Amino acid sequence: MSIPKLVVSDPCNEGYTINNSFNNTDNASGTYPVGVTAVKWTITDASGNVTICSQKVTINDKNPNLTCPANITVMADFEKLFASNVAVASPVYGDDCPGLTLTWSMTGVTSGSSPATGVNIFPSPYIFNLGITTIQYTLTDANGHSVICSFTVTVLSKPDIDCQPNLTKNNDPGLCSASFDPGFPTTLAGGLPI
Repeated sequence: MSIPKLVVSDPCNEGYTINNSFNNTDNASGTYPVGVTAVKWTITDASGNVTICSQKVTINDKNPNLTCPANITVMADFEKLFASNVAVASPVYGDDCPGLTLTWSMTGVTSGSSPATGVNIFPSPYIFNLGITTIQYTLTDANGHSVICSFTVTVLSKPDIDCQPNLTKNNDPGLCSASFDPGFPTTLAGGLPI
């Protein structure tokens, strides 16, 4: 980034020199960190007259980037109410500045959360209960900007069917058949009524 040129008037046409300093230490370099930086300009004419002015350079930090993996659907383990060894992909994340904190929380039929500091990737493989679990990632940069994404893990089970008991009826009078309601089977998902 370059700083705009100063406008200096020299009514006596003596000539002058311009010095600038970055945070009062080095010459202004044209590269400034995120945040507010003070630049001091010192103008000295040929007669030794000195004029000083200050300028603030503000660099805004952009939000970090965070993309969650796609939703996952798996079958429950045989005759179980959970799926084990479910592979969960990691999110894609990054930022221009160092100092990221990545955390996750899990809600729904399976719950839990990561520690609140550092970079925490959801453990994989993992065991998920039958139903839908939502995993949410939160990425926070050193300047307090946060972004959130989420995805689901759905564990399915083949339905169990509890049939009505066997029926024996007499034929209807005058007919060679019988009309009646045999009832409906009860459908269960992994042993749970649905």
